[in-house]
Amino acid sequence: MPTRVQLKQALFWFSLVAISWLSLLPGDDLERSMHVRTMSSSGAFLHIAAYAVLALLAWMAFDQRYRFAVLFLLLYSIVLEILQIWVPHRSFNPLDILSNLAGLILASMVIFLWQRFQRLPG
Repeated sequence: MPTRVQLKQALFWFSLVAISWLSLLPGDDLERSMHVRTMSSSGAFLHIAAYAVLALLAWMAFDQRYRFAVLFLLLYSIVLEILQIWVPHRSFNPLDILSNLAGLILASMVIFLWQRFQRLPG
């Protein structure tokens, strides 16, 4: 029987694979499957949300190694963005990397505040 930590880690890795798959889908297929225009402002929101969720899952799964996990996610998002150069109807977009970074920062702020409020007496 898997432990809670193993389940959290499995959920993190599954989510990372899902984000990777979506990141490398050709642009037309992505628009059809997600019903979202990839060049719209909702694209930035999707990047922020996806990487915020990944960061929260990383914190739950790897607690003490969270900083390393966030660095890994940032570098991984850059690699995925570079790989999109060779995917039909996709392109490298530095704004996507900034949106991913914003999601990681947002999640880190939520985690910081959560931990801070957990330590308050009362």
